[in-house]
Amino acid sequence: MAPDLILLFTNTTEYRRPKVFENILNGKKTVSNLFWGLEYGLLPELGMLHGKNIQIKPEDIGNLIENKLVVTDESGAIKLTELGDQKQRQLSQLLPPLLGDVTKSLRVNQFKDRFLLASQVTSEYSYQNTKYYPLSIQLFDSFVVKRWFQVNKAQLPAALLTPLTQYLTDLKPQLADIFARELVGHENGGQTYQQLALELQVTPEIVELISLHLYTNFADYLMNHSQNTLQPLVTDLWGDNWTTSSKQTYQLFINHHASIEQIAKQRQIRPSTVREHLLEAAIWLPVANFPYANILTNQNSTTNNKEIEFFKFRLKQIYRSKVNE
Repeated sequence: MAPDLILLFTNTTEYRRPKVFENILNGKKTVSNLFWGLEYGLLPELGMLHGKNIQIKPEDIGNLIENKLVVTDESGAIKLTELGDQKQRQLSQLLPPLLGDVTKSLRVNQFKDRFLLASQVTSEYSYQNTKYYPLSIQLFDSFVVKRWFQVNKAQLPAALLTPLTQYLTDLKPQLADIFARELVGHENGGQTYQQLALELQVTPEIVELISLHLYTNFADYLMNHSQNTLQPLVTDLWGDNWTTSSKQTYQLFINHHASIEQIAKQRQIRPSTVREHLLEAAIWLPVANFPYANILTNQNSTTNNKEIEFFKFRLKQIYRSKVNE
């Protein structure tokens, strides 16, 4: 994992564990990882680099320490120095914040592939050029684009150009420029992360993250405009971060007022799994939608069961994180 990416997710006020950054970007959804993602304010980044198998190596941290950008404690957690904070501010200015519902995630690389191919096909079609090499993407995604093109052929290029122009108009000029310069079209091959990185004087990994943020926000924009012709390119790529199993447990707990033991018996799972499901629900739901007070006051506060005590302790931490957001 590039040191600059690590800098983006660190701060000056607390020591943070780099392993969490790795897990969040790779999309690991254990309750422990989701909790620390919530604590660090990184849940919007969950799965952003899924499939890339991001790894933070000791030499990555060593590089940051050597350059006096971070300091570390005895556990290996890191915190920004003043110099590191300055570098992070520079990088953060380039990175657009992620919009939309944090409980859902997008297979953003697939959407990007689809849109790049769709824009290329549309561009060549507008020039009545049939002799070109289309971008090579996954077969299923290529089929989705082909079907989309056949359905919307009579409306092109306006059907693609109108929503794209509307989206780019609302961006900062520099971000709109980055988005546009990656596009592939008639006699235009599009620029790579490496080419853009040289001009922006950042690493290619930072450009990739900027691009994926832009495409995630573009997908959210398309989904919020119900008449948009581009929706078929993205609709099937959204997924819930909150697991179905956890939702079922939560519904039993809320709607049927079942105890943890009753839910475990009914669903044929362990009580510890029920508690994990409830913690996951607390992480994803707004504070008002989760019965913190009922759980924390109705359970035996003097129990010696360490598992239950940890459950209550973690729930209090989640509540504090949410009310302090």
